[in-house]
Amino acid sequence: QAATQLTALKNAVSESSNTDSSDATVKLKKTVSALDVEVSAKQRHAVMRDANEATRLVAQLSRSYHPAVPVDIVMLDYYCREMQVWSTAKNMQKLVTTRAAIRDTWNQVRPQVAARGQAGEAEARSFDDQVKQVEGARAPADYEKIATPFLEAVDRLEKIF
Repeated sequence: QAATQLTALKNAVSESSNTDSSDATVKLKKTVSALDVEVSAKQRHAVMRDANEATRLVAQLSRSYHPAVPVDIVMLDYYCREMQVWSTAKNMQKLVTTRAAIRDTWNQVRPQVAARGQAGEAEARSFDDQVKQVEGARAPADYEKIATPFLEAVDRLEKIF
């Protein structure tokens, strides 16, 4: 399945790079090349890390297009996967950095979520609780445990838009 998704990603990057030569596009091409090697070698952790990096770069590239779902919601998805990657690697320094980025990103996008009516306000309150759980995590196992519910909560945020 990873190989199939990688092929789709390579095709999309190839098409977009014809019209965009930004720094993010160059980095995305390098990341996709690394993924090609890692998928072939079945390097699970490296694939997880670089696939997530591709998500971040694509989100960065999409900012100028003002997508319907705010890019910061996509970034929350990215940070959740960062929690999964770094909890598996038991890297507390990266997890603490990710935790801070989650709080900063949520503070930026929360008003947009809350402005989406009653459903948005309810999801904003619910997501506040998710962020508090992340902030309460103290060990890699804690982050690993909360990553899936956090990702599901981000999916609900996406549906608000």
